[in-house]
Amino acid sequence: MLLRKIKEQAPLIHHITNQVVINFVANGTLAVGGSPVMSHHAEEVEEMVSHAQALVINIGTLDPDLVEAAALAGKKANQLNIPVVLDPVGVGATAFRRRAVTRLMDEVSFAVICGNRAELSFLAKGNWEGKGVDAGSSPAPVDWPFEAVMALTGETDYVNHVAITGGHPLLARVTGTGCLATSLIGLFLAVEQDAQKAAVHALSMLKLAGEMAGAKASGPGSFVPALLDALYHITPEQLEKRVASLL
Repeated sequence: MLLRKIKEQAPLIHHITNQVVINFVANGTLAVGGSPVMSHHAEEVEEMVSHAQALVINIGTLDPDLVEAAALAGKKANQLNIPVVLDPVGVGATAFRRRAVTRLMDEVSFAVICGNRAELSFLAKGNWEGKGVDAGSSPAPVDWPFEAVMALTGETDYVNHVAITGGHPLLARVTGTGCLATSLIGLFLAVEQDAQKAAVHALSMLKLAGEMAGAKASGPGSFVPALLDALYHITPEQLEKRVASLL
């Protein structure tokens, strides 16, 4: 069971992520059983990632220094066969973001690329239909031209063409849940070489945690701590039951 492996091994997950969600995704990683490190300076990321079992790159609060650090860490991770996951936040919104993601995808091999419909559709087709970093509920892109596994988050999540339903509306009412999905994918990649299997487990776990938290929360303010508690309390058996019909 993958969740049991995480709890037994406490894998180190190196995050180069955005400043809006850094505390939230670190706590989410800890709640599940991983060990997050949030190192983003170019002078140390190659050394830091060499200690990690997975690397998460999130371009939410993008600047040139982050791009440089992400490229260095990603290439080092590839050399060491450490899985890398990319969250191309708002990739189609500005030319700067497009250039940054183009560089990263040219220089780094990603196991999984995780984003919403607007972001992944832009990568696949070149047309941007986002509102901020959010998007509608259209089906997953059918023509995904990359080797990386596609993990599309939304009301229904998709891992390639595996649909993952469930969750709770409050997942869309607090910032950072998509970023947390990417972090959880990195966490499961640390213990599972099959990237599709890892991503299905990660997104299924977040959907289940959202349901558990939504049953207790009265609104967004109480939902976040309830979500962290739910991630902590989900058992390996509960998660395996959830994914049994998907794999």
